[in-house]
Amino acid sequence: MSTLEKLIQARRVARHLITTKGTVRSTAIDLGFSSSMTHRLINFLKDTDPDLYAQAAKIMADNRSERASRGGDSTKKKYSFRKKV
Repeated sequence: MSTLEKLIQARRVARHLITTKGTVRSTAIDLGFSSSMTHRLINFLKDTDPDLYAQAAKIMADNRSERASRGGDSTKKKYSFRKKV
């Protein structure tokens, strides 16, 4: 992949992440990339398009901070249907 192609893909990934406010995983699935490639493309923007990178990085940081509570909610839901002994 050339640098220009990589920049175009990185901007596409970042714009999708920003507009949907989704997770890296959901963005990767929607655009047909792996999660690690999505991370790499967004990190590529750090030097090439710092403003777009900052917006995408903020959403990724927000998702990272919410991850623990989402996991806790899932666990609570999973075990709430079990019969107490």
